[in-house]
Amino acid sequence: MNALRRLYWGETKIDFIGRARTWFAISAVLIVVSLVALVWRGLSFSLEFTGGTSWVVTADDFDTAAAEEAIQPFDLGADTKVQAVGDTAVRIETHEVTPDEANEVSVALAEAAGVPVDQVSKESTGPSWGGAVSRKAIQALVVFLALAVIYISLRFEFKMAITAIAELVHDIIVIVGIYALLGLAVSPATIIAILTMLGYSLYDAVVVFDKVRENEPLLAAGRYTYSEMVNRSMNQVLSRSVATSVTSFLPAASLLLLGSVFLGATTLEDLSLALVVGIASGTYSSIFFASPILAHWKEREPRYRTAKAKATAKAKAAGRSPGPSPARGTTKKGNVKQAVSARTGADTGGQVTSEVTADPKADTTAASQPEAATKAGPQDRNKARKHGRQTSTSRKKR
Repeated sequence: MNALRRLYWGETKIDFIGRARTWFAISAVLIVVSLVALVWRGLSFSLEFTGGTSWVVTADDFDTAAAEEAIQPFDLGADTKVQAVGDTAVRIETHEVTPDEANEVSVALAEAAGVPVDQVSKESTGPSWGGAVSRKAIQALVVFLALAVIYISLRFEFKMAITAIAELVHDIIVIVGIYALLGLAVSPATIIAILTMLGYSLYDAVVVFDKVRENEPLLAAGRYTYSEMVNRSMNQVLSRSVATSVTSFLPAASLLLLGSVFLGATTLEDLSLALVVGIASGTYSSIFFASPILAHWKEREPRYRTAKAKATAKAKAAGRSPGPSPARGTTKKGNVKQAVSARTGADTGGQVTSEVTADPKADTTAASQPEAATKAGPQDRNKARKHGRQTSTSRKKR
């Protein structure tokens, strides 16, 4: 509970920048694995990109084995895919065939499933449409990155914009690598989800950059280096980043579960899967990848390099000192007495020694008694008259 409370109030003390090498090593492993999977296995594109013909048969007692047996006489080729969609549907995908061949396959599937031909949905997509979709997706990505650089450069600074773009490239490589490693098909819904995820990841980075800029006045006082200031900013916005990630991840995971398990909708599955992977990667990269890059890059500037050197020198000097000075209120009781005696001696010309102040209950000297009597109030004088004693005032009158 204490950890959650500190997280909520932004009082965590996680050393994000100090462990930058660990985060960079994790990112390097993810990127290398993704690139190897991309080169080794490649991406599997859906029919919308490659072109082809697909059939979807919905029947209670019809499975993938029955569908493969029904299309076997047509010799559609080794690239044909037969997969279950939900509990009562089967989807068959193959290369583009002629309309007559597509109709014959529809009739064979309907007879095998025991359903009318009009319950077998058929769809044909030409490769030219897939090429147009690919070009539009690349154009949208380029425009998105360009607008992101312009906005962050104007809103913050150019180095923050480049850092944000590096974060987005990191996320794209990781997502593409996971799709290649698992052999998942890339569809237009996947492209839409990736673009949506990039917007989320960019938003998370902007939140961090805004807090960094807000804390920049701390650098003028010389109390923090740039890395320490970024570290402080990261801890302050950590609760917001975690809350945003969780509230974004849960609906996407629910959509993935609903689309793949209960409804068997491939479009929902493609969309939600890319969102789940992208949100996880974007959360990691905005916290553990972008911010350390920004901190190390900015500290290469002369002013921040000088500030870091001064802060390091002050820290070393403080480490060599025996302890805090008495003026800061951290002295012991004996030291306080010595300090008080020294100040008293200075005020009285140095005549009061440390032995006098060491015992506050000691008897006063004869020279100090007249002074005390002179300063006595009316009540003290009345008590003196009552007991037959003479005060300094009465002696003066006589």
